[in-house]
Amino acid sequence: MKRKLNENGITLISLVVTIIVLIILAAVSISLVLGENGLIQRTQKAGENWEKAQEEEQTGLNSLQDEIDNAINAGNAGGTSLASVVSIGDYVAYSPDSVTITSETQIIKDLASYSGYTGTSYNTESQITQESLKWRVLDIVDGQVVLISEKPTSHTVYLSGANGYNNAVKLLDDLCNTLYSKSGVTTEARSLKIEDIQDKITYDYTSYVGPYQYGTTNTYTMRYYPNIFANEKRGWVDSNTEGTADLSEQTAYIDGSTRAGTSITVTQTYWNKSMVASDFKDYSTNDNMYYKLFINSGTGNYNGYWLSSRCVVAGLSSANFYVRLVDSGSVDAIYLYYSSAGTFDCNICVRPVVALSSGVQVDGTNAEGAWNIK
Repeated sequence: MKRKLNENGITLISLVVTIIVLIILAAVSISLVLGENGLIQRTQKAGENWEKAQEEEQTGLNSLQDEIDNAINAGNAGGTSLASVVSIGDYVAYSPDSVTITSETQIIKDLASYSGYTGTSYNTESQITQESLKWRVLDIVDGQVVLISEKPTSHTVYLSGANGYNNAVKLLDDLCNTLYSKSGVTTEARSLKIEDIQDKITYDYTSYVGPYQYGTTNTYTMRYYPNIFANEKRGWVDSNTEGTADLSEQTAYIDGSTRAGTSITVTQTYWNKSMVASDFKDYSTNDNMYYKLFINSGTGNYNGYWLSSRCVVAGLSSANFYVRLVDSGSVDAIYLYYSSAGTFDCNICVRPVVALSSGVQVDGTNAEGAWNIK
C-alpha cells in the first residue's frame, strides 16, 4: 500500500529548492552591493566625483582670481609692488577720495546722536573736515601696506559720558572711514587702536598696578554701567556670563546710555605709561621708528589723539569706564563715566590708519621722497 505525502508538510526536495533559491538571491544581492558596479562602488565613485568637482570649482575660482590680479597688474603695467619696496616709516603719497562734509553727512548725524555731546560747538560739519595729511608706513602684513597719518588731525571729536563710552569705537572708526578711504585702493580705513601700539612695545602692560593689577576683577553692588559693558569680554552684570565683544570692537551704535545693575563685576583693562623709545620693538635698529610714529615725531610729542578702544578701571569704590588716548607722551585713557553715575567728557584729535590693497603698485618717489601710488 502506497503512503500519501503530507499535503500540509514540506518535502525534502522543496526545502532544498527553497535553500538554493535563497542562495541565488543572496548572491545577486551581494553582487548588487559589492560587485564591480555595485551600490558601494557607485557610492564611492559618486563621492570621488563630488570631490573632483569641488577641486575643479576651486581651480576655476583660483584661475578667475589670477585673471583679475593680472588685469589689475596690466592696468598698472610697469609698476612695482608697494609692499616690496617700502620700510616702516617711509612716506607714501596717498590721497583719499575727496569728501565734502555737510549737516546731512551720516557721520555728522551719528556724532550728534551717539557721542554724548549735546552742544553745537563741536562734532559739526564746519568743524570736522577732510584734511590734507601726509602718510607713513606703519606695518606690512601679507602683502598689504598699512599707513598711519604723519600726525593727528587738526579737527577733534568730542565724547561725553556713558554714550561717549558706548559708541567711541564705532564713531572714531566710521569717521576715519568717511574721511580717509579710497575706492579700489584701501581695504580698511579706521582709527588707531590700542592693539596697534601694544603689538609694537616691549613693555609688559599686563604688569600694570594702580590700584589693581591689570586683569584683576572687582565686584560692585547697586551700580550703573554703560549699556555696551554688558556685551564686553571680562565684564559681568548681575552674575550673568561675560560678553563677547573686544574692547576695540563695535559693530552697531548703542541707543541709550546706562542701565542699573544689582551687581557688576569688572576686570581691570586699563594701563598707562609715559613712553620712551626703548619701550618699543627694534628701537635700536629702526631709528626709534615706532616711538616716532606713535609718540614723538622727533621734534616733540604729538597733540593728544583718541584711540578707538575702551578700557575699565577697577577703582576702590566704583568702576570707571575709559576711552583710550595718547597724550603728552603717554599711552593713557580718560574716564567718561563712573559706576556711581558720574559723567565726564573730552575733546581731542583723531589718528587715522588705512590698509592698502596688496595689488597697489608704485612707480618711484616724488620730489619729497614719498612713494607714488600708480
